[in-house]
Amino acid sequence: MNIFFGIVVDPNSTAWMAAALAFAVLLGGLIGLERQLHGHPAGLRTHILVTMGSALFTLVGVQMARTYSPGGDATRIAAQIVTGIGFLGAGSILRDGGSIKGLTTAASIWACAGIGMAVGAAPKLGELGTMATAIVLLTLWGLHHVEIWMKCRQDKASAGEGEVRSGGRS
Repeated sequence: MNIFFGIVVDPNSTAWMAAALAFAVLLGGLIGLERQLHGHPAGLRTHILVTMGSALFTLVGVQMARTYSPGGDATRIAAQIVTGIGFLGAGSILRDGGSIKGLTTAASIWACAGIGMAVGAAPKLGELGTMATAIVLLTLWGLHHVEIWMKCRQDKASAGEGEVRSGGRS
């Protein structure tokens, strides 16, 4: 029996597969919206497409293994998703002088691929993908605010040191 948030589903039905794709769009959209609102280059569309595409490839792999090659290895497609997403993520990382930008965006794209794979693999793993989405959002949104707070404290401390030095003893 396959249960998805208390609802009994048939993972072989077209209805479930369509729902899984739609759910992947929703989860990827939530992460993409956060990235878009903070002005990052990979936003809503990119994260939706990565999550939905990963779910689609996983659904196809699982169905092919069940239907055309009983006992076949559905994880082979998963390995290829990870490789392909690695290339996509690498394209979002840029070196700008002495700093590197885009690492968090690359990581969020990578996480979206994992979320899509979970949604596409099985209803129970779709629940895991939902939990992973919440963790990603908490990490992106929550830690963003912690970083801002830390930078403000650092700036205040630096400004305080500057006043002491400039107004210091002769």
